[in-house]
Amino acid sequence: MAVPTDVNSPLNSPSHTGEHQRVSDALATLNPTWIALPLVNGWGNYGGSPSFELASYCKVNNFVYLQGLIISGTSNTIFTLPVGYRPVRVHLGVLWNAGPNAVLRWDLSIGGVFTHSGAAPTATSHVLGLTGLFFSTTALP
Repeated sequence: MAVPTDVNSPLNSPSHTGEHQRVSDALATLNPTWIALPLVNGWGNYGGSPSFELASYCKVNNFVYLQGLIISGTSNTIFTLPVGYRPVRVHLGVLWNAGPNAVLRWDLSIGGVFTHSGAAPTATSHVLGLTGLFFSTTALP
């Protein structure tokens, strides 16, 4: 998978949006089976198809891919992935939020628990995009 050539450009620049499209197109050619994410604590899909991708995941070889736009519930715990779809190492990153905190840190434990740090959510206070997040289920060199 290629890395965007201009990593310092804005996220809405042609290089970043083009890379996201290439990743989406590559996954589409593999025709993976997308499985609904087991959202908990009131977290749910923001809108729904065809306007927005539903919260789901798939596994291609040893990589798990996430997609969807979700709206907050009442806890920082968002979902837990089943065995076979969990990382071998802890992963964390940041997501842009359409709510009161512009950036939220997310964590994915080796137990498959996906949480976010920051202000405790209230119903509809956070909107998070999961599309583009992926990780390996095996140790990488």
